[in-house]
Amino acid sequence: MTRSIYRSLVLLVALTVAANPARAQEAPKTKPSVVVTIKSVKLDYARLKKVGVDAVAGDEDLHSKDRMLIFTLQITNKGEADVTYKTFNGEPGGKGDYASLVDSKQKYVALADFGDMEPMDVTRTATIKPGQTITDVLVFGRPADGAKPVTLLIPAKNYGGAGFVRVEVKVEPTLE
Repeated sequence: MTRSIYRSLVLLVALTVAANPARAQEAPKTKPSVVVTIKSVKLDYARLKKVGVDAVAGDEDLHSKDRMLIFTLQITNKGEADVTYKTFNGEPGGKGDYASLVDSKQKYVALADFGDMEPMDVTRTATIKPGQTITDVLVFGRPADGAKPVTLLIPAKNYGGAGFVRVEVKVEPTLE
């Protein structure tokens, strides 16, 4: 019976953190060697390609059936050593290695899952040299009930850090 109570308590704590984006663990307040910024946010059809395969002729005709929120991120190495980067889209079966989007009603917005397809400009992995900047693309569904995207939670472990980094989302009023 004690194990049952313990499991219930662990599950309750996990659900509480998952239901409250404001309680997400933040990365320690140290000088970051990697800076993540949002280059652009647009509402459009996502261009797709097969997972893990370079784009080939004809892929430009593949796109999502719905308009999605497409984030283009810039990841900059401000440190003095190389940084190994893994996409914020996460890996199949990965745990805590994908970005999350929180809307103005404090609800999570789903990261798009295209099955055996992925957005055209995803950067799966990269070695970022000091001073170098790479880009990556994240695609989310649209927030429900007229909500707006407000916070992007980025897993710092994807570039060697710990916790999550909060990036404020600023969108144009015309993003409809």
